[in-house]
Amino acid sequence: MRVSAQISLALLSGVMACLSLPTMVSGFEFPELGWLAWIAMVPLFLSIRNVSPARAYLLSFASCMVLFCGSLFWIYIAVHDYGGLPPSTSASILLLLAAILSALLAAAPASARFLQVKNGGELIVWLPVAWTAAEIVRNFFPCNGFPWSNIAASQWRALHVIQIADLVGVYGVTFVLVWVNAFLADCAARLSGERVARLLPKAVMTAVILAAVFSYGAYRLYTFPPVLAANPSISVGLVQGNIAQDEKWERELAQKNLDVHREGAMRLAESGVEIKSGRRRHSRGPS
Repeated sequence: MRVSAQISLALLSGVMACLSLPTMVSGFEFPELGWLAWIAMVPLFLSIRNVSPARAYLLSFASCMVLFCGSLFWIYIAVHDYGGLPPSTSASILLLLAAILSALLAAAPASARFLQVKNGGELIVWLPVAWTAAEIVRNFFPCNGFPWSNIAASQWRALHVIQIADLVGVYGVTFVLVWVNAFLADCAARLSGERVARLLPKAVMTAVILAAVFSYGAYRLYTFPPVLAANPSISVGLVQGNIAQDEKWERELAQKNLDVHREGAMRLAESGVEIKSGRRRHSRGPS
């Protein structure tokens, strides 16, 4: 495969992974594309087949830069619109953060390729293990971690898929997504004429994993409503002021902002709720 084709595939994966995540800009919610996460990494995994670990790292880094620059756009808004920093400085901060996160996550495909070259085995095993490990590390390092844009967040509406999180956490969902992408990459390689070993056992194992995930999800969703019905409930009220980020610290608006929350609390009191909670939310800017 030509280098230009490898780069194009890696960048395509970054775009697809970015689009799969839930995104809202200034109140506009982008279409739900969580299903893309099941195929988003296939182009990247195809591009790193039969390449050196070093090239696998560079291709993965390029892919992750697209993912993080696209999904963390709100960093620019936060430091520019609300932090008052110049556009060039704000863009540099976003690029630096994306580069740090990309450097960490790109180590996963590179490590998987290194382990395959050194010890043998299959990428379908090494990739989900390495990727999940990188996500766990990213939750704590650097600077106490920055776990945003985990591909598992794309499945927030796929209730049957994410029920396993009560057993294996969000990282279990990540593992399953990467495994399926690795398997589909093997299938795509086979269709392109490449010899792929043990494709049938891989298909069986993939089917077993998916069956277990969806079966457990169905079980949890079926058994949870009766548990709720059998226990007492309470009514909870939430006061959401929708105070704009650039207005909440203005002294001349302090009384107005306080009145907004007081009026909301009074309406809750009249409705008879048992627990009241206050929450601030920006009416514009990143969400």
